[in-house]
Amino acid sequence: MKKRDINGSTTRLLLIIVVSLSTPLFLACAILGIFIHFQKVKKNRPQLVTVTKNGVLFSIWDFDGRIAYEDIVKATEDFDIKYCIGVGGYGSVYRAGLPSGKTVDLKKLHRWEMIPHQIGELPLSLANLTQLEYLSLYSNRLHGSVLPEIGKMKNLIFLDLGNNHLSGVVPSLLGHLTKLNTLYLDGNQINGSIPFEIRHLENLRLILLNNNNLTSAIPSSLGSLTNLTSLRFGRNQISGFIPPEIGKMKSLIILELSYNHLSGVIPSSLGNLINLTYLSLRNNHIRGFIPPKIRKMKSLMRLALSNNHLNGVIPSSMGNLTHLTSLTLQGNQIIGFIPTEKGNLDKLSNEDMSTNLLSGQIPFHLGNLKQLGYFNLSYNNLSGAIPLSIWTSIDLSHNQFETQSRAPSKPLDYNKGSCSEIKGLSRCKKRHQIMIIIVVPISTLLLLAAILGFLFHKQRINKNQPVERYCIGIGGYGSVYRAQLLSSKFLFCMLRDDVETVELDWVKKVNVVKGIANVLSYMHHDCALPIIHPDISSNNILLDSMFEAFVSDFGTARLLDPNLSNHTLRASLRILMVVTKKYDVYKFGMVALETIIGIHPGDLVNLLSSLSTQNTTLMDVLDPRLSSPKGSRVGNDVALTLSLALKSLNCNPQLRPSMQQVSWRLMTSKSLPQPIGAMSL
Repeated sequence: MKKRDINGSTTRLLLIIVVSLSTPLFLACAILGIFIHFQKVKKNRPQLVTVTKNGVLFSIWDFDGRIAYEDIVKATEDFDIKYCIGVGGYGSVYRAGLPSGKTVDLKKLHRWEMIPHQIGELPLSLANLTQLEYLSLYSNRLHGSVLPEIGKMKNLIFLDLGNNHLSGVVPSLLGHLTKLNTLYLDGNQINGSIPFEIRHLENLRLILLNNNNLTSAIPSSLGSLTNLTSLRFGRNQISGFIPPEIGKMKSLIILELSYNHLSGVIPSSLGNLINLTYLSLRNNHIRGFIPPKIRKMKSLMRLALSNNHLNGVIPSSMGNLTHLTSLTLQGNQIIGFIPTEKGNLDKLSNEDMSTNLLSGQIPFHLGNLKQLGYFNLSYNNLSGAIPLSIWTSIDLSHNQFETQSRAPSKPLDYNKGSCSEIKGLSRCKKRHQIMIIIVVPISTLLLLAAILGFLFHKQRINKNQPVERYCIGIGGYGSVYRAQLLSSKFLFCMLRDDVETVELDWVKKVNVVKGIANVLSYMHHDCALPIIHPDISSNNILLDSMFEAFVSDFGTARLLDPNLSNHTLRASLRILMVVTKKYDVYKFGMVALETIIGIHPGDLVNLLSSLSTQNTTLMDVLDPRLSSPKGSRVGNDVALTLSLALKSLNCNPQLRPSMQQVSWRLMTSKSLPQPIGAMSL
């Protein structure tokens, strides 16, 4: 009986202890949950209403640069009815006398919603327009086949049938269009093979057949197109080898053959493409090694060879590609060491060599790559010491490291005993871990009680007052606060990740630029004292899970006193410079341009200098990792964003638009006079 009483007393004592500890913890968690729930505030965002005058849209193609939209509006007195000479099913025809003395007839198109039927197949009568030079039917819901009769329109210079529902094959009669310099058939369901007759298009500069269902092999006859600057056959079902004759196309700037069924090896003749800036062969079945002659492609900025069957070693000659900003080799069977010559690639910002068979240690020379924002070496057989000079977001998981590291990197999980004192890495074992196990639960309860008391005290403070616990410093112009956004990513990192940048499509890119413009417009024009953020860059733009842009890093921000004529900023190199709102506008233009084109601003000059600006369209400089903008509205928004970015970069600060003007233009999204495929840079 006595033993039973002792056992009962012990049980009751344990029960009292458990209840006394668990009840406060449960109540604390419940109260904390209720508090957080009621703290959520729904933001009511104003809905933008786009009003189109008279319910119609106007479109004009200004290919020769002599007919301007403003001249036509003035000549017709804003399309007064007295200038109307006829009405058709799709719009009204007006006659305008221009200041140059030329008289033109043009059709003002009704809104798409007013058109009773969708556009169907291409009409056979189209072939009768034998004098036509420019034909763009981009994103018009066309179906049926590409008419062979288009081959009779021998004066065609520009042909754009992209982003429709066309099927069938590419007609061999297109080879008769010997004056053609631009051919866009991307974003359809075209099947069959690429016709050999395309070799006759000697004036061709741009050919886009990506995002179709093309099969068979790439014809070797394409090697005769020596004027071609952009060749995009990605996301098809093309098989066979990469023809070595492509190495003769020395004007090529972009070569995109990704997401196909290509096999064989990478031809060494590709090393002759000395003007190439973008080469993507990822997601194919290519085997063999990376040819050493790649060293001759010194203009190369992006090299994507991931997810193939490449073997052999990384050639040391790759260290000659000093303009390289992105290198992706993941998902192959590459062996050997990482060459020390890769330390010469000082412009490299994105590198992924994960899921290979690399061994040895990480060369200390890679510490010279100060611009490297993303570096993935996971799933290899690397070992040895980790260079302390690597300042990037590096992933070394699933390797053979057995060292205690203080390197600022991602977790070293799934290595042979690696540990670190850095938060997020596997902790090195300590003798006092047992004491921690005892202290942590008790201190957690005390901490929860303290936090709850603080939160309820905070309720008595005015909601508009800044929370002092987020204050990390006080300067001459105010206090600095730190905020954390959940699931946020830097724009810089997303633009340099070939996988994530596809998720950041054209609509999201435009919305990111709009968000940045709205923030700067508010800072410049809606605050009691204007605020300048002189350090706008993609490194300071955070994107949340919905890809909404947040401007961060206000460490150098300044309040503008209207009574002062000059405002100076002391830079890190002890240089004084005058800062104004126009300085922010310039920095905005750089970020907007980087977002749309997808490359670092420092590399834009190299890209533009390699292009002939007289014959270069906006399509030439858009991010080649994305397919063409889908729909006329999206294309218009991208073109408008790019146009405003370039205006913001005007060498004369007085000629740059204000951020309020930029924000208003982006929100109203006024239609541009030309389709993006025809707009000259």
